[in-house]
Amino acid sequence: MICPKCGRDNPDDAIFCTYCGNTLKQFPAVSKKSSVPMAILAGCIVFMVALLFLGALGGMFYFYSQKKKLTRSPKNPPVTATTKVTTPTTQESSETLAKKTVEAFLQAILQRDYYKAEDYLSNKKKQTWDPEYYKRSGPEVYYCALDGFQILEVKKSDEGKVVVRVKETSSSDKALTPLPEYTINEYYLIEEEGRWLIDEVKFIENKYKEDTATGEKAWNVVGEFLNAVKENKLTEIPNYVTQNFYQNYYEYYYSPRNTDLFHKFELLEWWRNDEKTFIIQGSEEWGSETRMMEYRVIVENGRLLLDSVQIMSN
Repeated sequence: MICPKCGRDNPDDAIFCTYCGNTLKQFPAVSKKSSVPMAILAGCIVFMVALLFLGALGGMFYFYSQKKKLTRSPKNPPVTATTKVTTPTTQESSETLAKKTVEAFLQAILQRDYYKAEDYLSNKKKQTWDPEYYKRSGPEVYYCALDGFQILEVKKSDEGKVVVRVKETSSSDKALTPLPEYTINEYYLIEEEGRWLIDEVKFIENKYKEDTATGEKAWNVVGEFLNAVKENKLTEIPNYVTQNFYQNYYEYYYSPRNTDLFHKFELLEWWRNDEKTFIIQGSEEWGSETRMMEYRVIVENGRLLLDSVQIMSN
């Protein structure tokens, strides 16, 4: 391209002369209208930047306020579903423990496990309990015919014992003599060696509704007989025993030549065995030997008489 001013040759794309600086090309004129769209574009850009700034500022403020709320410890935090509310356990009462003992004892009887039943007896009561005697006895013996029970009442006695009243049923189908359809007994329990154990059993009533006084009379018959033996009052003995007893048991158990050794006895408990029979359990001391005995009293000719006796243990 030739410069019109100095006449020298310049590159075709040159805008200014490289020798004299003269303008070689004219710039197109800028229209005033073209500045309006540029202004609008610039305003939009500024507005968008401002919105982004304000949004970021608002987000920062919200995040800060939530964080402050979460870190603040509430005075009463709510109990969630995972919170475990525990209550202190209370020790079982003496009545509850005594009831469980009687239930366990009678369950062992129902299973005919007389050694296991012995585990629920006090040391005193164990003296009159002979598992082998019950194992070899038939259904005419009360605990050998037991087939059910129901706890009626549990209470404390004036002496501090726990009394458990029980209604017991017997299966008398195979018994040689009729057994009561039901019997109500009271079990007296004491605390011994950290456990509640059966110390005494008292008969209350049965199907025949026998008056308790009759059982006490049977008790007295045995007591009067033993007193006569201990004091060597041989002429009084026939007043308390049947002919069967005198012929089969008297000479064997209470021979006159041995009565000087018999110096003490104690009756422990009684119960009605069937419609005409009462059982009394007790102990006898002969010299240095103590015998645990079971006496059978029957109704004969309208009288209560001692009919048989058996040594349970010695």
